[in-house]
Amino acid sequence: ILAENGGWAIFPTTPRGRNHAATMFEEYRADPGWFVEKLTAKETTVFSPETLERERLEYIRELGPKFGASVFEQEYLCSFDAASIGNFYAHLITQAEQDGRIGIVPFDPVHTVETWWDLGYSDATAIWFVQRAGQQFRVIDYYEASGAGIEHYAKVLRQLGDERGYDYSAHLWPHDGGHGSFDTGKTRVEVAKDLGFKARVMPKHDVDDGIQAVRAILPRCWFDAKKCERGISALRQYRAEWDDTLKALRQKPLHDWTSHAADAFRTGAKYAPPGWVDDGKALEMPDIGVV
Repeated sequence: ILAENGGWAIFPTTPRGRNHAATMFEEYRADPGWFVEKLTAKETTVFSPETLERERLEYIRELGPKFGASVFEQEYLCSFDAASIGNFYAHLITQAEQDGRIGIVPFDPVHTVETWWDLGYSDATAIWFVQRAGQQFRVIDYYEASGAGIEHYAKVLRQLGDERGYDYSAHLWPHDGGHGSFDTGKTRVEVAKDLGFKARVMPKHDVDDGIQAVRAILPRCWFDAKKCERGISALRQYRAEWDDTLKALRQKPLHDWTSHAADAFRTGAKYAPPGWVDDGKALEMPDIGVV
């Protein structure tokens, strides 16, 4: 409609982490067909320095020193990164960017490919494609979909294997992968086996332990920026719930769209021996689940 009528649109927004608004800002700031501007409260001169300081202190009184200051920077100083307090991995993803570990990460045929899963029922299923090379985790691909059965994901695995040459060594599923049944009476693992791929169901782990495992391996991860864009964004924004009564963060993660990618990454991170070295062969794994 805008193109047809020579119209225009305005998109005013306040940052809220590295979400779609941040992506839109970065994408169009160099486009001559768009006018893009970021103005902080200090630059607009609407508020005096004294007023801004009172607002900052009010946020701190209401939300606590760390989160309050962070929200102030988000709301008044237009920071896309400041409000990451409570985000489990945001600082590690930022560090990966600064280290140059998010960019082009090609598939290396010398090494096999693992897939790390989060299985959705009514919500999304997420799959990471990872190669272990020495002490590195090369995260070369990511796939997410919802409302699809195991048959769909088996087709995706075959398609990517054919098109990109992926040689799979292991498909790691969360603990609930062996639960549930279909009309045939078979579990998901059994259906996967009938479809030609073997899924290993990982032991159930404490969520906090899983988060610590992810934090431990992220400094050794290289991500393909294009193929893993949505997954990286999810890891960056995965955060704890906020308790409005206590004015504090809960230990429990917030369940939203970021949960699927984050849970899938935890599935693989919990099986990441720190001294493990890839010799080009398939990963030898203990009998930890149903095949």
